[in-house]
Amino acid sequence: MLTNLAVSPTFPLDPIVFSADYDPAIYPSISSGPGLYLVGLEAGFCLTANRVSPDGGVLDPGGVCVAPAIGPGEGRRSSSVWDGQNWWLIWETHTSTVQAVRFSAAGELLDSPPRILATNADPLQGPTIAFNGNEHLIAWGTNLPRRIEAVRMRPDGVVLDSSPLLIADGGSNPTVTNQGSQFLLTWKEANSSGRVLAARFDSDAGLLDAPPLLLGAAPGIFEPASATSDGTQYVVAWSQGNGPQAVARRISTDGGLLDPTPISLGMTGYQPSIASDGVLSTIMVIETPGNERWGAAQLRPDGTVAASRTILQGTSFSAFDT
Repeated sequence: MLTNLAVSPTFPLDPIVFSADYDPAIYPSISSGPGLYLVGLEAGFCLTANRVSPDGGVLDPGGVCVAPAIGPGEGRRSSSVWDGQNWWLIWETHTSTVQAVRFSAAGELLDSPPRILATNADPLQGPTIAFNGNEHLIAWGTNLPRRIEAVRMRPDGVVLDSSPLLIADGGSNPTVTNQGSQFLLTWKEANSSGRVLAARFDSDAGLLDAPPLLLGAAPGIFEPASATSDGTQYVVAWSQGNGPQAVARRISTDGGLLDPTPISLGMTGYQPSIASDGVLSTIMVIETPGNERWGAAQLRPDGTVAASRTILQGTSFSAFDT
């Protein structure tokens, strides 16, 4: 639970408490649905699904447990998306699988036990999911060897690929988003260069960018980039350099890099997370973990920074590791 919060007037913020018993509570993910949000949260040694109303009301007190965890700190990194009928919530497991459940707008867990979407001899990390109106694209990283793999899935849960599609050798920490029927996948090279790369895929997961687009480099920083669409273009955010600096870059749907160099967001921070309301893209970072501060910046469609501020400060945010 977040405590002793100080919130700036530039970014009004009312913290949401899911449960006072969530300790530890880590690895949150969030997606929007039919007038609601779904928050996936490893809490109380279980991956939970939590519906939240636009005014911050928690509709599932204590959360709905969809997958048990192994122990403290061994949580499930999750990702979710609304497909017009239900949410799909996916996560990694310590048994080297990517699993998934459907969760209805009414709060009903529709799959028990969870569906297994992918298996591997070694651990799979950081699964991510997007929906283009017809199919889902689900991507993850493998450890041995380092690479990015993906599968396509129909809304009814049928996986369309008998074996995973190889997206990138030497990649890690993927993030997928979409603009219309097109997907954009971003990842980092798992080597000392730390290059941040992206590629577009058509509605059948056909590769549109070969070689991939080079967005920047973040040597020594192993956190994933984060990507969204504002309805007309893609925006990708990541951390790089000393500090590290939070930066972003815009990509057109035809694969053009709209910024000659990464845009400085005017703040330092780790673990960027980005979302768009169709006009402004908002990027959140952990500014300084030792001082327990969160920062946010808003980026206009033309690539100019609308605001950049510390938005939250407190004695503890160990409940949220995002």
